[in-house]
Amino acid sequence: MPTTRKEITAPNSTILDRLNSEAVNRIRQEAGAGPKEVELMGKKFIVLPEVFYLSAIRHELEHIAHSPLKIIADELARRGPMAPLEILEIGPGVGHFVVAAASLGPNIQVTAVDISPAAVENVQQNAVRHSVADRVHCTVGDVYTSSLTEGKTFDIIFWDPPFSKGDPSLVVNAALERAVWDPAYEGLTQYISRAREFLKPTGRLLLAWNNVLGDREKLEAIATQHGWFLQTYGIGHVPWGLTYLTVLSYELIAQEKVQQCPTCETIIAN
Repeated sequence: MPTTRKEITAPNSTILDRLNSEAVNRIRQEAGAGPKEVELMGKKFIVLPEVFYLSAIRHELEHIAHSPLKIIADELARRGPMAPLEILEIGPGVGHFVVAAASLGPNIQVTAVDISPAAVENVQQNAVRHSVADRVHCTVGDVYTSSLTEGKTFDIIFWDPPFSKGDPSLVVNAALERAVWDPAYEGLTQYISRAREFLKPTGRLLLAWNNVLGDREKLEAIATQHGWFLQTYGIGHVPWGLTYLTVLSYELIAQEKVQQCPTCETIIAN
């Protein structure tokens, strides 16, 4: 009889911190002392030590990237395949989304900002490897605070953030720990609260999320406080041993652009 996977339920904060610590240790064990090559989304990527990548969650990383790539493809279909698009990714890691996005069209420019210098170097190496270095610009920064984002606006902004809130004291940790913890959700708050500064008038704000590792109520509170409505545009169920994780893809819609159906009470975007 086949085994039926059950969805992982949210652990308490102590268990969650232990799981995150174990994940960071496994990443360092897998990485070893030097660069390694992995396959993501049908392409070969270099992964440098101290950059977030774990083979056990490769399918999750791929799914999370595919959802915003579909949004980019839809925008190109609407505007035309040669239309210019300015895309910003926060926390690109090895750069698989950056490379895939830049590869979708000759007039797509992708800016990426990461708190980790190792990740910035990793993105640049993989952009060269896949012949999109002329359309990829990556720098060290903290969400929107960077030399490449100052004074710029974008058509699409995307982040697959650290889902776990953690304690504010974690802010002093190394960059790899910051890939799984966002101390006091300071990064998430900046991402949502300052988004209008960096979005073009028709720009789209995208966010990956997981309600087991992340605090959905806190996310909703931050979004509501700053005038955004969370609209789900993608749901994926990622195998995790005999269980699975549900990965959500959100588009944040300005509250002034949504309305409630008077008949069914469904919230819809104008």
